[in-house]
Parts: sequence; structure tokens; C-alpha cells
Amino acid sequence: MDVERLINKVCERPVLWDQKNKYCHNRDFVRGAWNEIAEDCGTDSEVLKNKWKNLRDTFRSELKKTRAERSGDGGMPHFQSNWLWYELMTFLTDIMTPRKTKTNVHHSKRTASQHDDAHDNVPFSPALNRERECFT
Repeated sequence: MDVERLINKVCERPVLWDQKNKYCHNRDFVRGAWNEIAEDCGTDSEVLKNKWKNLRDTFRSELKKTRAERSGDGGMPHFQSNWLWYELMTFLTDIMTPRKTKTNVHHSKRTASQHDDAHDNVPFSPALNRERECFT
């Protein structure tokens, strides 16, 4: 299999790799693009899809290595990938940039001791008191 050809053919068809493409979730467009590449490469589209997945996963792994900068690295040179297909796959860099994360955790301005005091304000309940007695 000509890997360089496969990478170039996929690159020419953003429907296969660009999540912002309006047709990327349309199965007919995606299937058609893979069938075109399969016909051009003279092989089965499933074989190509599997090879592409492996290439994409390897690129993602290599890209993470290039971005791994730690505070203790100081004067260390940046990682340069030696993977044969890295440069050809760089068209994927923008779509593999980590997204900013959002959190659903709200930060409280109360201190831990204030948080504990809040539980002390629970009204007295004889039923709760009896339950506690059963477990001691």
C-alpha cells in the first residue's frame, strides 16, 4: 500500500478528517470519499480506513510528544518527531489541538471550616438520633 498516496488522498477530502466540514457526519459523503480513494488505490475501503486510523492515532501520539513541555525542562530542546509520515500529516494539527475544557464545579468562597459549620445548623431530629444509637 502506498501510504503517502493514501495520506494525500485523505488530505484532499476534508469530509474524512475535518469535524467542521458540514458533510463530515453524512455517511453517504464519507462512504463515497472512501470508495473514491479505494478505487484510486486499487484496494478495499475497509483496509484503507483501518490504515488511516492507525496513521491518525500515531500522528496524534507524535503530536502530543511535540507539545509536552514541562516546567522542569528549562533549556531542553523541543521534541522533533522522526516518524516518516509526520510532516505529511501536519494538516491534522489544527483539529487535534486540545479544546479548552469547561467545568461544572463551582468554586465556593466559603472556607472548609465554614462548610463544616453549615452542617451544624441542621435542625435536631429525634429520628436521626435514634438511628445513630442503633449503629453504636
